[in-house]
Amino acid sequence: MLKLFSLAVLVFMLIGCINQHKQSILKNSKDTSLFEQVENKVDSEKIFPNLSQQLLFKVLFDNPDVDTVNNEAKWMPNFSERMNFPISYDGKCHTGLDTIMYYTAQDSIERAVVLFGTYLYYNKNNRCGPHGEGAPIGIALFAKRNDGRWQVSTFNKSFTSLGLFVGADKKWRGSYSLLRMGDKWTCLELHQDNCANGGASGTEWLYSIEDNFLSAFPNQNTLNQILAFDTYIDDAEQNVKTKLVFIKHPKSYYDADLITTGEGKTGIKHYQFSEEANCYLEKK
Repeated sequence: MLKLFSLAVLVFMLIGCINQHKQSILKNSKDTSLFEQVENKVDSEKIFPNLSQQLLFKVLFDNPDVDTVNNEAKWMPNFSERMNFPISYDGKCHTGLDTIMYYTAQDSIERAVVLFGTYLYYNKNNRCGPHGEGAPIGIALFAKRNDGRWQVSTFNKSFTSLGLFVGADKKWRGSYSLLRMGDKWTCLELHQDNCANGGASGTEWLYSIEDNFLSAFPNQNTLNQILAFDTYIDDAEQNVKTKLVFIKHPKSYYDADLITTGEGKTGIKHYQFSEEANCYLEKK
């Protein structure tokens, strides 16, 4: 009798464990389903049928007001953004689409680099800003899909600043370009001219934008600054110019020489790209 009772208890315990396991599976299945729904919604938001200004403003800046005269999005910043962006007379940030640049990556996929600038308005028609402050530069990186649509992989409203007077005068906004710094490996190049205390200078920065390194390992730190240097300095103390020269290597990154000339002297610094550091390191 005792054996039968023990067997019955064991059966009931097994049934309870099975039911609990079924409920756990059902709960996990529901949680997985909800997670997949959220994930699919987020993924669908990353796909753009085209790269029109209207669509870029709408999605990236969450349905902002659009200044059709200046072709700028006017969006409401949160507290953190108010600490880091120029806030115009209306309490909003005014961001313009500056340029879209295209290139083909090592995987033969067409890519697009979209750059934005956020500018300071003292009133509806006047844009200005402190001499030494640049305009926040935003960026979105896209890859073209097989169906012809574009998928965004990176978006940052401000990954750096560029220019003088918060970009009020186009002459002092700086310039952008794409630069091939390896065999099928491209970076973003920013340039800015400076003027202060009777002197002038120019500065150049290179930024990493590729999703993958040439080794095929993923680039976990896109938008990393990989090189910065003065292109020229012209003031009371010195007058020098610096030129960036790449030494090309097949199926690899290019080595870089910074050649500085002026005042009867020539100096050369040699650099080599490091995937581990995701930047150019000086060769001693």
